[in-house]
Amino acid sequence: KGKKQEVPATVLVGSRALFREDCFDIESVPEDQVHAVDSLTSGILPEVREFLKSLQLAELSESGVFPEEGSFDVIERLIELDIFAYTGRRATTSGDAERQRGDGEPIAFAQSFMRDLGVAEMVMAILRHICNLLRQQRFHVRKEVPLGKIAREDNQQSAQDNLFTDSSQLSREVEHWSEVPLVELTRPSDVVALPANRTARLVCELCYTVLVQMVHKHEHNSSHVATFLGEIQDQLVLKLGAEKLLLEILADNEALLQTIANDATKTHHIAFHLEALVTEGKDPMHLRFLSSMAAVSDKGIEPHQDKILPHLLAHVRETLMEVRVWHQAVQIRDPYSEKADMPPEWLELVAIAGGA
Repeated sequence: KGKKQEVPATVLVGSRALFREDCFDIESVPEDQVHAVDSLTSGILPEVREFLKSLQLAELSESGVFPEEGSFDVIERLIELDIFAYTGRRATTSGDAERQRGDGEPIAFAQSFMRDLGVAEMVMAILRHICNLLRQQRFHVRKEVPLGKIAREDNQQSAQDNLFTDSSQLSREVEHWSEVPLVELTRPSDVVALPANRTARLVCELCYTVLVQMVHKHEHNSSHVATFLGEIQDQLVLKLGAEKLLLEILADNEALLQTIANDATKTHHIAFHLEALVTEGKDPMHLRFLSSMAAVSDKGIEPHQDKILPHLLAHVRETLMEVRVWHQAVQIRDPYSEKADMPPEWLELVAIAGGA
């Protein structure tokens, strides 16, 4: 309604990403935004798509071998995507990455273009296919271990169903056989740490860096990437950047947290971390996530608080450390040390001055 807007006779648009409801203005498309979109569509994303195709082929081969060919090109493109979020343009050389990125904040229109051109979907697909390749490796790679005891899987099929199943649930210790000095790798983190997976590890870390830049202080992008929340949670155990991304998605995003809290199908996101605190040991990563889910600034998210607090109180012994004063010192001990990164004995936390 109101005065009818005249449409110019000729309109030059660099990419479909400019046809967005929230910014489309055919009379005055900023030139820097046109160049920004062109740098993505013609210079960066095509090579990312090609690498994704090579990952799909590698997965179909069931060899578990990460495709090294083209990996260095995609590493450069991922670095360029990271810089693009800050500059809105393609980096001239990868060596200038830190200088070009600077210490500022990501540019909102660059983040929006990355969303509209499907960067999140492409990057998550890369992560998904690499994780599938690691799952295949998990049952093919073997490494030497000291003679003594070896771990053998009781149920290999259940492990194959989930890459991220805790190996302690799958294996039992048996007396060694001198003629079998090899043990099959069952922990995902062991597979990721293999020297042969160094490049795959770097690609995953860069993928998560790109996603973090996309969602940083961008509520719309955070809600968009949150559609992959379950997948990202499953990849936490690999420690390649998933935790930082999850916390960035939830940071100060009250609208997203309320949406999750009011959706009965999303309760598993909290249950995942509550259960992990009891069964996997005292990893502070899970507490950081639960803290982000429970409140935004000084405002609590009551449905989440009502789930988190009773569970923690019902499992105090499994989730908290034991504390005692012993010979003028404060000591702590984890009664469930076999599940955590803590020794079973008492550790001195602090000495009490003057014997008080």
